[in-house]
Amino acid sequence: MKNKTTQTIVFAALLLTLAVVLKIFGIPVSLFGGLAKDINLSPVIILYSGMVLGPVYGGLIGGATDLLVFLIRPLGGYFPLFTITNALMGILPGLFFQRGHRNFKFVKILLVTLLTQTVCSFVLNTLTLIYLGMPPQVAWLRATTTYIFVPVYAALIFVLTIYSLRLFRGTPLAVQNE
Repeated sequence: MKNKTTQTIVFAALLLTLAVVLKIFGIPVSLFGGLAKDINLSPVIILYSGMVLGPVYGGLIGGATDLLVFLIRPLGGYFPLFTITNALMGILPGLFFQRGHRNFKFVKILLVTLLTQTVCSFVLNTLTLIYLGMPPQVAWLRATTTYIFVPVYAALIFVLTIYSLRLFRGTPLAVQNE
């Protein structure tokens, strides 16, 4: 049991590191005098971590990614709602891929990615930006980028899932991926 826990924590730390690096090297898009969108691939890792490791690890990786990126490369003042939304981005997929429901089919990954990105990236983050003073027109940019990236994220998550199932076969992490 100890080996499984250690291996899971190490894998989660690697995913967290990868998510932070991908978010740091994102492309910030400014609109209406403020940051409207940060285009990066960190949601792939956060969504994947929730799907593979569960909602607790997914939420921790999502929230920690936002906090660490703020400490390393702040793009403005810290606002906790963005951290909560990032954590939710890891929690929601974890809830859909609970034990017994772990069929990693592309259509299911696509639907979970669509739902999660709609709730987190489009609705919650857009409302937060409007609350912080951005004009409501920012929703058009956020909707466009969110829905363009959903199939890209889903395809990358699907590939990651296929390769991780093969990679972890026969290891303690394989139990979590079945």
